Amino acid sequence: MAVLAYGVVAVSEDKEKSFEANLKAIEDIVHRLEEGNLPLNESLAAYERGVQLTRWCEKQLTEAEQKIQKLVREGDQIKPEPLDSSDKQ
Repeated sequence: MAVLAYGVVAVSEDKEKSFEANLKAIEDIVHRLEEGNLPLNESLAAYERGVQLTRWCEKQLTEAEQKIQKLVREGDQIKPEPLDSSDKQ
C-alpha cells in the first residue's frame, strides 16, 4: 500500500477495496476535515483523496445500476429487461 499523506493511499489501492470500505474511507476523511485540526497541506491531500474515492464510488454505483434488471412476466416466461431511467425514484 502506498501511503501518500495522512492516511491517503494511491488510487490503485481503491480497486482492491470494497465499495463499503471506500465509502467508510470517505466518511473518515470528512470527519477529519470537519475537525479542522489538519495542517493545510494535509487537508488538501485528504480532500483530493476524498474526491478520488467519491468518483470511484460513483463509478461503482453506475455500474451496479446498469446491471439491475427488472423481471417482466410475459405469458409463462419471466424475461429480464433493463431498468430504464423512468423507473428511478
